[in-house]
Amino acid sequence: MKTKLQTLLVALTLLACLPQAEAVISATDTQITYQGMIINQLSRGSNTDDFVFTLFDTNSGGSRIAGPITNTAVAVNSNGLFTTTMNFGTNYDYSQPAWLEIAVRTNGGGAFTTLTPRQQITSTPRSIYALTAGTALSVSPTTIVQGQSLNIGVSNISSGTLSTIAGGSYNTVTKDYAVVAGGYGNTASSNSAAVGGGSGNVASGDHAVVAGGEGNTASGTHSFVGGGYDNIASSDEDVVVGGVSNSVSGDPSFIGAGTGNTINNVGGTGNGNIGGSWNSWIAAGGYNQVHSDYSGIGGGYWNNIQGNANFSFIGGGYFNTIQSNAIFSVISGGEGNTIQTNALECVISGGTSNTIQSANADSTIAGGYLNTIQTNANYSFIGGGRSNVIGTNVLGSAITGGDGNQIQGHASIPARRGFIGGGNANIIETFDDESVIVGGNGNRIQYDGDFCFIGGGTMNVIGTNADNSTIGGGKANTVQPNATYSFIGGGDLNTIQANSLECAISGGTSNSILINVNDSTVAGGFQNTIQSSANYSSIGGGNQNTIQPGSPQSSIGGGSVNTILNTAQDATIGGGNSNIVGTLSPYATIPGGQQALATNYAQLAYSSGMFTVPGDSQYSLYVLRGTTTTASLQKLFLDGAGVTREIALPDNRACAFTIRIVGRTQGAASTYCVFNIKGGANGGTTPVWFQDVTGPIVNTLTGTPTATVSVSAGHLHIAVAGATPTTRWTATVENTEVAF
Repeated sequence: MKTKLQTLLVALTLLACLPQAEAVISATDTQITYQGMIINQLSRGSNTDDFVFTLFDTNSGGSRIAGPITNTAVAVNSNGLFTTTMNFGTNYDYSQPAWLEIAVRTNGGGAFTTLTPRQQITSTPRSIYALTAGTALSVSPTTIVQGQSLNIGVSNISSGTLSTIAGGSYNTVTKDYAVVAGGYGNTASSNSAAVGGGSGNVASGDHAVVAGGEGNTASGTHSFVGGGYDNIASSDEDVVVGGVSNSVSGDPSFIGAGTGNTINNVGGTGNGNIGGSWNSWIAAGGYNQVHSDYSGIGGGYWNNIQGNANFSFIGGGYFNTIQSNAIFSVISGGEGNTIQTNALECVISGGTSNTIQSANADSTIAGGYLNTIQTNANYSFIGGGRSNVIGTNVLGSAITGGDGNQIQGHASIPARRGFIGGGNANIIETFDDESVIVGGNGNRIQYDGDFCFIGGGTMNVIGTNADNSTIGGGKANTVQPNATYSFIGGGDLNTIQANSLECAISGGTSNSILINVNDSTVAGGFQNTIQSSANYSSIGGGNQNTIQPGSPQSSIGGGSVNTILNTAQDATIGGGNSNIVGTLSPYATIPGGQQALATNYAQLAYSSGMFTVPGDSQYSLYVLRGTTTTASLQKLFLDGAGVTREIALPDNRACAFTIRIVGRTQGAASTYCVFNIKGGANGGTTPVWFQDVTGPIVNTLTGTPTATVSVSAGHLHIAVAGATPTTRWTATVENTEVAF
C-alpha cells in the first residue's frame, strides 16, 4: 500500500509554567504535536495507522540526529485527518536545522512506507530554544504566563479574559481580548481594544486602537489614533493618524495630522443626517474644524466648515469659513474667505476676505481681495481684483477683475447677466439686465439700463432707462436717461441728452445731441450740436457746428461754426465756415465756402466770404414751379403751391437775376415754351428792370404764353400764363446778391 500525507500544521505547545529561570527542561517541554491528512482515506473509512518519525540533518541522505519514534494505532478519521505527538528529548539542539522523515503503515500491517520529501522543522518548533536559562534571565518573578492572559512588565494590571500586556509599566487592561503592547500608563478598557505603546494613551472603544504617542484616546468603536499627542478619536470608525490635540467625533471621519483640528457634529446629528460630521476629514494643518457630513479640510489654519454644510471642502489657507447649510461649497485656499449660510454649490478659489453671501447658488469668486457676491446673486462670478461687488438678486452676472467695480442689486427685484471686465470703480446700477462695462475707470450704467455697453475709458455714463445704448470709450461721455439705442464711440465730454432715441456721436470732444432728438448723428469734431427735435439730422465733424430745434433731416458735413437755424428741415451745409441756413428755410443748401446765408425755401447759397455779416456777398440759386390750365397768369412758387414760398428780397439787398423759364404740355405730342429773363432789384419794393420779357424765345404752345417778373412786399414774383391743355412750368433763378 502506498500512502501520501499532506501536512497541515507543525506546532510546539508549552504545557507547563517555568517556576524559575534556571529550571532544567523536562522531556515534556520538548514535545511536538503533529497533524496531517492521509489523502486516500475516503476509500477506507475511519481506521488506525502506525507511524515512525526520525530527525535528520538534511532533506535527503545525511545523518540521523534523533529518533526513530514509533507511534502505533494512531486514529485516522473518515476525512483522513489525524493528530499525534512525539518527543525527541533534550539530545536534539532545537536551534539547529532539522528535517522530519515519516514512515506509515496500516496498524499491525507489513513493512512501513517512507514518505518523501522530508519536512523541515521550521521556526515555530525551534522556538523551544527560548526555554533555556540563557534567554530567560530578564523575566520578572511576578510575570504570569498562562493559558488565557499574558501580563509582562512592571506594575501592570490585567483583568480581561484573553487580555495581554506585553511589556512596559503601569499599563492597564480591563476588558476581554484587549492588548497593551508596552509603554507607560496606557489603558485598554474595552473589548478587543489595543494600545501599541507610548504613554498615557487610552483605547476605550470596542476594537479601538492607539498605536503610540502620548495622551491619545480612541473611544469610538473601531476608532484609531496612530500617534502624536493629546489626539482623540471618539466616534465609531474615527481615525487620527497623528499630530497634536486633534479631535474626531463624527463617524467615520479622519484627521491626518496637524494641531488642534476638530471634527464633530455641533449643530447636527451625524450618522448621515443633515448637520452631522459623518465621513468627514481633515488632512493636516492647525485648529481647523469640520461640523458637516462628507466634508473635508486639506490643511491650513483656523478654517471652519459649519453644521449642515454637507459635501463641502476647504483646501487650505487661513481663517476660511463655509457656514451652515452651504452644501456642496468649496474654498480652495486663501485667507479670511467666507461662504455664508444657505449658499449652495458655491466656490471661492483663493484670495483674501472674499465673501459669497447667504442664499446664493452656483456662484464663484476666483480670487482677489474683499470681493463680494451678495445675497441671492445666483450663478454669478468674480474673477479677482479688489473690492468688487455683485449685488443682491443680480443673477448670472460677472466681474472678472479690477478694483471697486459693482453690479448693484435690489432687495426684491432681480437683475440678470451683467458684466464688468475690469478697471476701477465701474458701476452697473440696479435693474440693469444684460449690461456690460468692459473696463476703464468710473464708468456707470445707471438704473434700469438694460442691454447697455461701455467699452472702456473713464467717467462715461449711460443714464436711467437708456436701454440698448453704447459708449465705446473715451472720457466723460454721457448718454442721458431714456436715450435708448444711442451710441457714443469715444472722445470726451460728448453727450446724448434725455429722450433722444437711436442717436450717435462717434467721437470728438464736447459734441452734443440735445433732448428729444431721434436717429441723429454727430460723427466727430468739437462742440458740434444737434438741438431738440432735430430728428434724423447729422453733423459729420468739424468745429462748433449747430443744427437748431425743429430742423429734422438736416445735415452739416463739416467745417466750422456752420448753423442750420430752427424749423429749417431737410437743410444742408456741406462744410466751410460760418455758413447759415436761416429760420423757416427748409430744404436750403450751402455746399461749402464761408459766410453764406440761405433764408429762402430750398435756396442754394454760396459765398467765399462776407463784408460784414454772412450773406452780404453771395450767389444763390432757386428752382420754382407751377401749373397753368388757362391763359390767366399763375405765380410760380418754390414749393410748387404755397402762397408764401416765393423768393424773399430783404430791403438792404441788391440783386442781379438770371431767370430761365420752361413750360411743357403732357404726352408724346407735347409742346413747350422757353423764356430767358435778366434783371435786377434793389430792396424788396424797388422797381426792377428786365431784358427779354416781351415774349418767349421758343414757343410751340397753343396760343400766346406770357411771363412776368415783379417785386413787391419784399418778394420776387414770377408769373406765367399759358393756354389749354395743362402746362407745367419750371423756373430757375440765379441771383447775385450784395447787402449794405
